[in-house]
Amino acid sequence: MLNHLERLAQRLAFLKIPALLLAAAGLLHFVLTLQLPGILLVFWALLLYSFLNLFQRLPAAAQPNQGFFKRLKMRVHRSGYWLLLIIFVLLTLAILTMTLRGLLLFFSS
Repeated sequence: MLNHLERLAQRLAFLKIPALLLAAAGLLHFVLTLQLPGILLVFWALLLYSFLNLFQRLPAAAQPNQGFFKRLKMRVHRSGYWLLLIIFVLLTLAILTMTLRGLLLFFSS
């Protein structure tokens, strides 16, 4: 799973700068108009940027011919990325919920 995310992040690495530009545009829109879609754009753009930075270069998986402590160190290091993946998924779900509620609120008024 982590290897698939690493390849996806490497393929989409060209979106780093556009993600930051979108975040800046969303922040500018929010500051000027005080409307919710601007801050939602900031959240989504920063989430994309953090995905591209976090999962672009992952540590290699432990090999059976390595020593015990080296394998243990590599497994602990990769398990940290699993934890980051879980946090990333939870953040995505939270921002998706905020987006749906915010857009319903925005278009209802």
